[in-house]
Amino acid sequence: RFERYQKELGLTREEADVLTGDREVAAFFEAALATHDAPRSVANWFNNELLRELKDRDVKDLLFNADAFGALVSLVDKKTISGKIAKQVFAEMMEHGGHPETIVEEKGLKQITDPDVLAPIIANVLAEHSEPVERFKGGEKSLLGFFVGQVMKATRGQANPKLVNQLLREQLKS
Repeated sequence: RFERYQKELGLTREEADVLTGDREVAAFFEAALATHDAPRSVANWFNNELLRELKDRDVKDLLFNADAFGALVSLVDKKTISGKIAKQVFAEMMEHGGHPETIVEEKGLKQITDPDVLAPIIANVLAEHSEPVERFKGGEKSLLGFFVGQVMKATRGQANPKLVNQLLREQLKS
């Protein structure tokens, strides 16, 4: 497995080492890959999020299965949810179990990717912050981050940040 993870899946030596060090961990990883065939993404979430939460526990003690874990990573990769929202969903899964798609649906956490939904929110944010808008138009381009933050706050973190940046730039030009 150690060699195969590096050669066939393109994982680093360190990632392969962590994922093959325990038979249950490797089985969980491979089952997650069966749900979402993206070795780098699944390994990244496994090593950075799951292992940190597991600490001294075993994967068999989790309140969710590898399919649910693979589905969570898939939601992030498909940009259905942001990484930040995924961490909220993951925390819910760690505490109560469940499937990520169900959690996202029940809690209304789906990422907003429709420009027609975001445009009026952005317009409202800009109207509420007319003084910073004037400063931005006067050359203080660093204020873009402030506006992005305000839109993210208004959408409870659900807006697609890349799209928010694009729409803000468009609206701030006029």
